[in-house]
Amino acid sequence: MRPQGNAVRAAILTQGAGVEFLFLGPLEVRHADTSIDLGGQRRRAVLAALLLRANSLASIGYLASAAWDRPLAAPESNIRTHVAGLRRTLRESGDGDARLVTAQGAYRLEVEPSELDLLRFHEFAARGDASLRAGELGAAMTDLGRALELWRGEPLDGLACPGEVLVAEATRLVDLRLTVVEQHAAAAIGLGRADLVVDGLGPVLAEHPLRESLWARFVEALHQCGRTAEALAAFSRARETLTGELGIEPGPLLRQAHQRVLTESPDLEPAVRRHLPVDLVGVVGLRDRLRVLRGIAEDGKSDAVVCSIEGMAGIGKTRLALHAAHQLADVYPDVALWVDLRGFDPEHDPVDPSAALESLLRGLGVAQVPPDLPARAALFRHRLVGERALIVLDNAGSAEQVRPLLPGTPGSLVLVTTRRNLAALDGARVLALDVLPRAAAVELLVSVAGRERIMADPRGAARIAELCGHLPVALTLAARRLLVRPQWTVRDLADHLEDSDRLLARLSTGTRDLHALFDLSYRALRPDQQQLFRRLGLHPYPDFGPDSVAMLCELTPAAVEPLLDSLVDENLLHHTIPGHYHFNHVVRAYARNRARIDEALRPGSRGPEWTKLWPAEELDLAQGYVGIGGLGGGGADV
Repeated sequence: MRPQGNAVRAAILTQGAGVEFLFLGPLEVRHADTSIDLGGQRRRAVLAALLLRANSLASIGYLASAAWDRPLAAPESNIRTHVAGLRRTLRESGDGDARLVTAQGAYRLEVEPSELDLLRFHEFAARGDASLRAGELGAAMTDLGRALELWRGEPLDGLACPGEVLVAEATRLVDLRLTVVEQHAAAAIGLGRADLVVDGLGPVLAEHPLRESLWARFVEALHQCGRTAEALAAFSRARETLTGELGIEPGPLLRQAHQRVLTESPDLEPAVRRHLPVDLVGVVGLRDRLRVLRGIAEDGKSDAVVCSIEGMAGIGKTRLALHAAHQLADVYPDVALWVDLRGFDPEHDPVDPSAALESLLRGLGVAQVPPDLPARAALFRHRLVGERALIVLDNAGSAEQVRPLLPGTPGSLVLVTTRRNLAALDGARVLALDVLPRAAAVELLVSVAGRERIMADPRGAARIAELCGHLPVALTLAARRLLVRPQWTVRDLADHLEDSDRLLARLSTGTRDLHALFDLSYRALRPDQQQLFRRLGLHPYPDFGPDSVAMLCELTPAAVEPLLDSLVDENLLHHTIPGHYHFNHVVRAYARNRARIDEALRPGSRGPEWTKLWPAEELDLAQGYVGIGGLGGGGADV
């Protein structure tokens, strides 16, 4: 739903406002229906920050954090310059400069509600919310509709490198707009006029597919319009999206909307026998692995096959498994189910096998699920007898969690994704994923940021790939940095990532934090494994042997080697050749950060006493170091 704001904005202008400030979309200032040239990006960001605090004082600190994405050495001088420019622009447009006030070392932009779409939006939204709560649906629909008409697009669209304050405010406003969309739809449905809103909800959901409450309104609106089959299809898409992206089943509001459709349409079949998240296309560098999985599927048509896809965090296990599951629909046409076992999840405990079986059985259309684990497992196996079924058990934490979920029925394939070695899963074939080779790593950068931009500097692109440890998740985040910073070159990004102590922070985004990604693996370790992992992060080299690690940890080589091998099993280390272990560049950066946090080390500090035991020269002698920099660095050629 992309509301057209012309009617409302025209009404505002007729109230006598000389200048119109437009925030709800690309930032714009209009005078006498003519757009005013605001100048450069930074000046526009300062204006956006002032508009967010319209009629209130905006401090220097606030303006600096809103308009700049990095700390400023002299924020007062920079902001004073841009404020002066804004005053000059407003004065030259005929508005005068009195509305931009300086007081108490801060600035205030004075505007009337009729002059700023943001203020009018809040006014209409508040009135509509009050009417809706009072049961005055007609009034609510009118005011909420007027609020939505003010939106011309995403706030700050086209503004390069806004500061974190502006980004947070824009996100909050988008969320508020979605609430108003839902309220507007609820008022229309309550009036029996879902036809007025139903076609506008689909485009909004395309932009915000994880908004569960919006899906519920869409299902209700479709059903009220007599489009019941579409309502059921919408629920299926919603469930697929929520489970695929968030690993959660639909909540009460969406389930109730679905149940009302089924109750009023008793002849419809609610069972879903193919339930997979959306296909994740663009599996760069994994074509050979896809061929291996197809070979396993073809060879096992009459058998029960289990394949464990193993590898470190961010290497693309889930992406490969889901893409393969979609590609193998011809081999397994009857049933395709997926469940997230949350073996490594910062906010949830691992899914109990009994709960996972309930989700799988409901995916098969079972309405009455038995209460205990053995009965559920038996019913699951029974339902799959004679079926060509593919089951994806994503993010498994242990063999014990997986074992009760294996159907064991001929003609079934189970793909398990996991960060650790599941050697205890008897009979499972193992498909171990390594980081991408250089060519595939650069191609992944190209697929995200564009060929022309990346290949303008092949050496810089190769350096970015190296700094990202050839790890798909890090490469994707690095390429996205280029997308949001169009003024950066490939070399600029490579230079930005050179500081290994800040590498993870510079790659992370608000929605994808690499620290959190590796925290999940770290927290699953035993205390002795955690301590070894931290201290390995402070080793001066990415390659090492048991002798130098023993010196590092004040243990014997015989005691260290099993610990090193256990970290290999957790896919936190590579065992490249006998006697030598290797850290991925990104994992090593995480380990160093963990050491500084948990070992109380800071740059320039002396650290605990044990750090005196391992100067680089002594470690060189202990491991006979000869610069094994290439071991495991580029991964298998997949």
